[in-house]
Amino acid sequence: MALGLRASPPVVVLFLSLLGLAAAGKLLVVPMDGSHWLSMREVLDIMRQKGHEVVVVAPEVSLHIKPSKNFVMKMYSVPYTQEEMDKDSKVSFEEGSFLERFLKIYKGINRITDVEVSVCKKLLQNKELIRYLEESKFDAVLTDPFIPCGAILAEHLSLPSVYFLRGIPCGLDFGATQCPNPPSYVPRKFTDNTDHMTFLQRVKNLLFDIPNVFFCDFAFQPYSKLASEFLQREVTVQDLLRQASVWLLRLDFVLDYPRPLMPNIIPIGGVNCAHKELTQVGLFASPPVVVLLLSLLGLAAAGKLLVVPADGSHWLSMREVLGMLQQKGHEVVVVAPEVSLHIKASKNFVMKMYSVPYTQEELEKALEAFFHGSWEEGWIFKRFLKAYKGMKTLSDCWVTSCEHLLQNNELIRYLEENKFDAILTDPVATCGLILAEHLSLPSVYFLRGTPCGLDLDARLCPNPPSYVPRAFTDNTDHMTFLQRVKNLLFDIPNVFLCDFAFKPYSKLASEFLQQEVTVLDLLHKGSVWLLRLDFVLEYPRPLMPNIIPIGGVNCAHKELPQVGIFLICAWIDYCVQEGAILCCDRNQFPISSK
Repeated sequence: MALGLRASPPVVVLFLSLLGLAAAGKLLVVPMDGSHWLSMREVLDIMRQKGHEVVVVAPEVSLHIKPSKNFVMKMYSVPYTQEEMDKDSKVSFEEGSFLERFLKIYKGINRITDVEVSVCKKLLQNKELIRYLEESKFDAVLTDPFIPCGAILAEHLSLPSVYFLRGIPCGLDFGATQCPNPPSYVPRKFTDNTDHMTFLQRVKNLLFDIPNVFFCDFAFQPYSKLASEFLQREVTVQDLLRQASVWLLRLDFVLDYPRPLMPNIIPIGGVNCAHKELTQVGLFASPPVVVLLLSLLGLAAAGKLLVVPADGSHWLSMREVLGMLQQKGHEVVVVAPEVSLHIKASKNFVMKMYSVPYTQEELEKALEAFFHGSWEEGWIFKRFLKAYKGMKTLSDCWVTSCEHLLQNNELIRYLEENKFDAILTDPVATCGLILAEHLSLPSVYFLRGTPCGLDLDARLCPNPPSYVPRAFTDNTDHMTFLQRVKNLLFDIPNVFLCDFAFKPYSKLASEFLQQEVTVLDLLHKGSVWLLRLDFVLEYPRPLMPNIIPIGGVNCAHKELPQVGIFLICAWIDYCVQEGAILCCDRNQFPISSK
């Protein structure tokens, strides 16, 4: 496998392989039996079709794990029979009081845990099999961390690990991923609570966390002991789980209560479901997902999409997506001002333009003032004030543009009569939010971020200043106490920034919609947030389930030759050693080094 691919096996081996963009790799799979395996098996079949070599390590006695032509099966002996396995795997789901149900499930899981621990022990003691795994030079491990044996092997073999799971007992996955899991928001098992709780329900939710202390102890302590003996150093299961590169979570926020997710947690609910083209009725039931997301996969019938873009580099990214939508047979209508930086007519979409009271020269001058004020060197507050003034000028142009769009009765009538299925917009161009509300359309947001972090508030996304670095602070996500204080202080200007940036739009929206409304109210309506970032390049931060990182969506997808990958990796290594920083703004600046 290519050198560059080895640098990031979880992404390359699994994700890009599904898109057919990666060279073939070698994947070690340590599955969990039962329904967990049935979901994973579908993924392995796809991996094999893409040319990857898949090796599955499993016990000789199991419920569902059987040999297949799609992978190599390596089996090891276990100290129980098929009959004993079938008997122990039955967990009672009888009705009764909470305590009765809890105790029955506790006993059942205890039996299963004993079996699984003995299975893991037999695997780790199988010297011949371990030697084979050490010599086979795998690129990554795919495992279900519900049973941590795969995590132990990944650590022993020094391999990146991809976790494929629905959840882990006692919420150990939350602790391992440092994922916010507040009992005031995320409902606990057996409580019958939703994500909208009263005060007493929150108290109940908190109390139901107490058994997890004991549950984690009996469920994972044997594995911690086993791992410490095998790895010959003191280690806990949570230590092992923290090593994971990517978590593939078998849930979908459409069916599960929303909760914060970290950037390397990717919801893949329905990954094992058959993909069938939806009927027209199905499309209208959920336009944001069907029209935009599934269309990119070629699974949806054609729909009609209204696009209200933001100008500049924002448009350059969105334009690539619109080209793909048009290729899939969708009808795309773009609404844009007559004067713009980059938004031009194209064969890929219908362009509807409206007049604005400023010239091309005035727009370019306002943009130049903003960028030069933002990127000039100097004292932090001096840079901030320059950026503030530049943004104020630019914001005035955008507000004027939006006002002229909403006052264009002929264009508004056209939009009302055309029965769009959804609206795609960059919320920086707040006018799209107002139109979505007026037309009662589901909205898909395509963005990099919004000024003063208003998008974080709108998504109810955790944004703690002790963890998420603020703009202009030069902080990372690992901060000292004083850096956290600095981070907190830099939030103060956001109050004023939000006021001047969005108050004119709130006033405009209230007048047009004939009801009192704020920009934050409109942002709350977003069905799906397509976030143009990638946690490989960004500092990690919690994300909500309807936020989908799509960093690099506008990049050309080409398979690099072996020589190209080697040269790029060597060049990056050299740049890192020399302290070089590469940056490029597609509006104004060429690539430069500093």
